Amino acid sequence: MRQTVDVFSDDKSSHTQLVGDCVHWMRALPDASIDVVFADPPYLLRNKRQRMRGGKLVMDPGMSWDAIDHWKWIREVSRLLRPGGTFFCCCSYHSLFEIGLTAGEHGLRVLNHFTLEKHPSPPCVTGRMARQNTENLLWFAKGSNWTYHKQVLKDAGLQSVWPYPVAEVRGLPHETPKPLSIVSLALQMSTDPGDRVLDPFSGINSVAIAGWDLGLEIISIELHARYVRHGAIRMRCAGLPTGSRIVQKVKHGQDH
Repeated sequence: MRQTVDVFSDDKSSHTQLVGDCVHWMRALPDASIDVVFADPPYLLRNKRQRMRGGKLVMDPGMSWDAIDHWKWIREVSRLLRPGGTFFCCCSYHSLFEIGLTAGEHGLRVLNHFTLEKHPSPPCVTGRMARQNTENLLWFAKGSNWTYHKQVLKDAGLQSVWPYPVAEVRGLPHETPKPLSIVSLALQMSTDPGDRVLDPFSGINSVAIAGWDLGLEIISIELHARYVRHGAIRMRCAGLPTGSRIVQKVKHGQDH
C-alpha cells in the first residue's frame, strides 16, 4: 500500500513525504524529473537479525527489513534522473560491489568513491573479524555536465576520505541514520537552489533536514510509517515545517 502525506514548503524549499514501497512510488514519477538522488538503502547484512545491545549480541526481529532487490530501484533511479543528474548511494562492504555493478549496467558512471571513516569505530558484532570502521558513499552521474561545486569540498578540507562523526547519530530512533554533516556536504557540492532531490529510503528525514536550507525541492519515500513519524518529530525539533496527519495515522495503528 502507498499513501501521500502532506507537502510542506516556504518560498524557497519544499518537502513531500510519501509512505510506501519506493519502487512503486518511483514508477509513478515522470522520466528525467529528478536532479539528484541521495539513497541509503538496506545494507544486506548477513547478520541482519543480530545487533549489539548492552554489550551483548542479541537477535532482533526488528532488523528483518534489511533486504532489497537493488536492480529494481536502481533501474528507476536511472530513469528518473535528468541528463547530467547525479546519484549518491550509501553502502557497506556487503553491498558495495553489487550496487556499483548494477548502477553501471543501468548507464550510471561512477564519479567518486568516498570513504566515511567512523570516529570512534564501532565494535565488531561477532568478534570474529576486524572492526569495520568505514562505510562508503558512491557518487554516480547520468551522462555529462553534472553539477559539482568544487569549492565546497575544498573549504571542508576534504578529499575522498570524510569523517563520519558517530556522535551525531548516537541515540537517534533508526538503525542506520547518517550524520547531517555528511548529507549536507554531498548536497552542497552537487545541487543548485531549486533542484529536485529524491530520497527513496528516507528513514528519519536526514536528507530533508540537510537540504531544506539549500532551497531544494525534496521528495522523501519511506516504507515504514513509524520512521516517518520519527522523521516528522525530528524536523519539528529542527524548526522545519511539517504536519500532524502522519503522526495521527501512526497513533491509530496505520503502519504501512
